[in-house]
Amino acid sequence: MTTQSIDNETLPPIIGLEVVGRGIRLRPHQPYELKKVLFKRALSGRTFHALETGATYSVPDGYEVNESPPMPANQAIGQIIIEESWEHFDKRLSIDANVAASHSVFSIDINAGQAEQLRSEEESFYAMRTSFIPFWTLYLPDVMAFFDQTVFNINIPTPFDHQNRTEYERFFERYGTHYIKRAWIGGKAMLTFTIAKATRMSKQDIRQSINASYAGLVSGSAANRQESQEKLHYNSECTVLGQGGDQLKLGALSSFDKAHYDEWLNTVKENPQVIALEAVGIWTLIADQAKAD
Repeated sequence: MTTQSIDNETLPPIIGLEVVGRGIRLRPHQPYELKKVLFKRALSGRTFHALETGATYSVPDGYEVNESPPMPANQAIGQIIIEESWEHFDKRLSIDANVAASHSVFSIDINAGQAEQLRSEEESFYAMRTSFIPFWTLYLPDVMAFFDQTVFNINIPTPFDHQNRTEYERFFERYGTHYIKRAWIGGKAMLTFTIAKATRMSKQDIRQSINASYAGLVSGSAANRQESQEKLHYNSECTVLGQGGDQLKLGALSSFDKAHYDEWLNTVKENPQVIALEAVGIWTLIADQAKAD
């Protein structure tokens, strides 16, 4: 990232600024809700040139860019998850309530709120293959230095009492339950599969069939790979979730054709989007410890 004497008003804002520094309302098994901007955003001539997109973006004071971002804690390149029940699969995608209620940072899956649509009434395996392509992260390195101390203008009753739930709800509805400290920008594709156990496919069969969709990931002839792909295609319901790139090409990944995956991948640099979030409890911003607790 560089600092130049340039009119930032002529540059697009850094992708990720639409979420980083804002409050976020998290509820179990529901899509998140973005809330108010909680951190100051002063232009200062700082810019970031992204090699992947070829574009230059303005970056406000207090925000930093990491061009070699680490993966989120719950994410890996080419990750495959196979679970034997909806409960186990849902748990893998959901935020741990104990972590969310702590002072720790934690990652949020952008698509977690859409998982309920995958649930089947039959006894089924649930599988997912994720392609996670991060270009950069935008984050807040020094939270308290740029937090707007005047933003919380709703009184919080202390000490905690369940009778004051209406006041607490007003606070969370306006500002969120957490705030977004970091965002990953790039492309993400999640192929999710629901496979009825009545098909008698094993977890090994499912894994082999998913890998067969990506040439070179499994041994054997092209004919064997084709057979594995067709077995999964005819015995599963596939849903594609994701962000970044051409959305029509993203949806075409349900065909299990690696060529379609390559086509989508080539479009991510033209339309990178927020693909993961890192959040912290909003109570960590409250200076009054009694109110924070």
